[in-house]
Amino acid sequence: MSGKLQLTNLKVDMPHDMQDFILDQVKPQLRHFEENPTMELKLEPIVQNLAEALKNKCKGVWQVIITTGTYSAFSAHVPKRLYHVKFGRFVILFWQSSLY
Repeated sequence: MSGKLQLTNLKVDMPHDMQDFILDQVKPQLRHFEENPTMELKLEPIVQNLAEALKNKCKGVWQVIITTGTYSAFSAHVPKRLYHVKFGRFVILFWQSSLY
């Protein structure tokens, strides 16, 4: 599979610079799975790395979920710290649940 993967913002309460930081972190890792569809999905390390990168850059406690298919979610979050995005076949949910 080649070409540009479609990116769709699903729910956004986050400044653009933080969205860009997240996408810079996640796109290369998930693109690898899209380009190799038979590869086993090992998403746990990606989720852990993303949560750690957000903690280091933005402080606080971050929740990260990566899924395929449909989803429904509601979560309490710190204002301006929620981002749900679809990238290719993946839906990625990010939110900061605590400032410390």
